Amino acid sequence: MKLRRSAALLLGLNLLVVGAPSALADSTPSPTPTPSASPLSDLEQYKIALEQYRIDMNLREQERKEIAKTFIVAIKLADSVAKSALRSAKNDKAKIVILEQQLHAKEEAMQVRDEAITAMGQAPVEPIKPVKPITAATASTKKGKTSKPSPTPSS
Repeated sequence: MKLRRSAALLLGLNLLVVGAPSALADSTPSPTPTPSASPLSDLEQYKIALEQYRIDMNLREQERKEIAKTFIVAIKLADSVAKSALRSAKNDKAKIVILEQQLHAKEEAMQVRDEAITAMGQAPVEPIKPVKPITAATASTKKGKTSKPSPTPSS
């Protein structure tokens, strides 16, 4: 009797284990997701990329202009300070020191400008326009055209 109970219990557990995965599986397959919008054509992607490129280039140009303005202000300031100091300089040694300071200020302004331009990073790369595919209809019309010889002047 114990043997029958254990055999029945094992059979029941076996059916439970074997039948469980099929019972847990979906009875209906899930639908595959369909894109709501059709994928963009190559030309549409190019137009979007070109617009973004133009925006990026305009921003880069504005940033470069600001760097140039700051550089010009620094150079003019160094020149004006040196000019006013040279007016009050009494001997040649003082004038040489003033001119060296002016040169040092200009070199520092150039270094700051170059570092700022380097910090901007690489310029954006212009997107490449996609090539128009040749269809059979356009290929057959090109083959059918005959070219007329150009008139040559008679001597």
